Amino acid sequence: MGLEALNHILAIVGLAGHVYLATMLIRRRLTARLPFFTILVVFYLLRSGILLLIDFRTMTAWPYRIMIGLDPVLQCVLYATIVAACWPRARESNRGQTLAASGLVAMAAG
Repeated sequence: MGLEALNHILAIVGLAGHVYLATMLIRRRLTARLPFFTILVVFYLLRSGILLLIDFRTMTAWPYRIMIGLDPVLQCVLYATIVAACWPRARESNRGQTLAASGLVAMAAG
């Protein structure tokens, strides 16, 4: 089995995982409670599908750059909503503030 075949197998497994996660979010009616997480999962599903089906030799660079740029933006929005939801409880303890700050630094560095 070649490296390209292994890449396709891993991409298909990842795509199946995103489909399963999106399906469970919808079936369990969690999309209203977790809207940004649902958007992030659907974005990863679309991105994985596009990258699996695309031929990079014929593609222009701007769609790929948009997907690369949207990834950290969506992750930061998701992290900000999580911190905003947990901030009143985290503000009461130094450990909660440290955890929120370290998560933000990790997001910025990643």
